[in-house]
Amino acid sequence: MYVTIVATKYGNCPEYQGAELKVPATREAIQDAMDRARAQGDEAYRMITFRDWPSFLRERLSKIETDIQEVNFLASRVDGMNQEGLSQYEGVLACIETEREGQECSIKDLINASYNMERFELMPGVVTDLAFVSLRFFCGGYHADSYSRCFFSFALTNALCLGASGWIAKHENIISGLFFLAAVLLWLCIFKMAPLEHENRPFTDKEKLRFRKRSIQIYGFWIVIGIVLWMTHLIQMEASLISTFIAVAILMIGGKSHEKRNA
Repeated sequence: MYVTIVATKYGNCPEYQGAELKVPATREAIQDAMDRARAQGDEAYRMITFRDWPSFLRERLSKIETDIQEVNFLASRVDGMNQEGLSQYEGVLACIETEREGQECSIKDLINASYNMERFELMPGVVTDLAFVSLRFFCGGYHADSYSRCFFSFALTNALCLGASGWIAKHENIISGLFFLAAVLLWLCIFKMAPLEHENRPFTDKEKLRFRKRSIQIYGFWIVIGIVLWMTHLIQMEASLISTFIAVAILMIGGKSHEKRNA
């Protein structure tokens, strides 16, 4: 990551280009860049480019007032993040700005958010559990033959969904397409099969109509949530919803196959 420092008093000189600094940097490297930019002592300066920064940070840093020490410290925080961590960090910033009704983060907010990411680590799991349980309850699908097997199959499905969502979140460029495909797959399953009844819990005709209607309503609710997550760049939670859609669709297909074998 790089920043370009320019002294304010030379800003109108066409030959002047300032000095680029690779961050995070040592105190000596920062001072050298300040000397090359001719921004010494208390002379005013600003940073005009943020090359090779994550796009969501580059956009924010270009709009706020800050100094090189703060930017350098932020760079040291970001430098150690992998792609999953960056996606989570982007989601944290989006949550903060949503809570503030669109007010942009300051440099201190950007730094503080990098220390509070653990507060948001459970959210993908919450999305997975809520979406999975609500859809499965009304849509139906394959069920294990005993309570113990049901418990372990649920735990396994949950773990697989979270693992898949971690992989999906690393491929942000394909998430919108995957969400569309997963949504279509689940809709086809709901349209053709919901509700799938378990052999130990047959439905009355009235229950079938009620469960079918409710499964469509729940599906519509999660589609709206998925669109909101995408618009607010909450990539990890969006990825969790995609993996959940696919898991529910697979279990519905498995449940239908099980019905046919037992018919």
